[in-house]
Amino acid sequence: MKYLRKYYLVFFILLFIMMLWLNYQSYRRTEKIVRDNFETEIELIKTNVFDVLDNAFAAYSISEIVLNQEMEENSQILLAEYAENPDPISWNLTELKAQMPDYEIYIINDQLKIINTTLKADLGMDFSRYREFSKLLYSRLESGRFAADKLDLGQNTGLINKYSYQATSDSRYLFELSIDISKRFPILGDFNIFENAEKLVEKYEQLQSINFYKSGQDSNRVGLLKSSNPDDLEPVSAAVKTMIKRTVLENKIQNSSFTEANYQVTDFYLPFLVKGEETDSEWWNSFVVRVRYNNQNLLQELSQERTNIIFKLEFGKYKYRIQL
Repeated sequence: MKYLRKYYLVFFILLFIMMLWLNYQSYRRTEKIVRDNFETEIELIKTNVFDVLDNAFAAYSISEIVLNQEMEENSQILLAEYAENPDPISWNLTELKAQMPDYEIYIINDQLKIINTTLKADLGMDFSRYREFSKLLYSRLESGRFAADKLDLGQNTGLINKYSYQATSDSRYLFELSIDISKRFPILGDFNIFENAEKLVEKYEQLQSINFYKSGQDSNRVGLLKSSNPDDLEPVSAAVKTMIKRTVLENKIQNSSFTEANYQVTDFYLPFLVKGEETDSEWWNSFVVRVRYNNQNLLQELSQERTNIIFKLEFGKYKYRIQL
């Protein structure tokens, strides 16, 4: 009986080692599956972000073909009015607006002040106070040409607006037209990139945030997009600023990571740089998207798997002791 118990003990030790090895191998396989699933889901998130933005911009590009032509034709109406009456302060904009439904009209003088508009709340607005925007407007005022922006992102309002500018030949006035694209083309409301970004964050637990940034014409001006005006950019940290500038300069995805509360946070920056015929349109309409995710769920799942292994080993030892 004594020798039998000794053999039982040796058998128990060998069995425990085998169980330990088998469970360890099982954990390694499970760990690989969990990590692979995590990486697959992160790639899926990246793809979804790209798809949301690409679909939105594809839809907007189609609408812009129509809107650019409309805006230029409407600007010609304003130029014709100017030829007859060179005092735009006295214009009846209500009558002019009736000829271009869905559009708002702004008359901007050579001091960059709105002196007449269909939106009375904006009357008297002084764009010269906005350093970078004023540079853009002065260049358009002096050009004497028609220019149409691509989409403008207004995160506070959730509206996607489009603007055009027509300078008078004497460079005294700039006729600005604006339109809420979703009102002109209601179906485009489904492509609100801010709303879709929020939906992605809600859908995936790993996602912490999706933010939109603009880098001004002055490369030192980088900030979080809160409205369509780059002078209203919310300041960002030096580290984020560096990553945004690198993303813009290299025009490719950039990644960075840091540790927070014992888990890893990863950012990847996606460049959406708009190339236009005018130099200024490249920076004015371009932006960078930062997608931030963490591995907290991954670590929790792996921790649970380790707990399961320990439980199996403890249960196996207890079961064998009962048999003894």
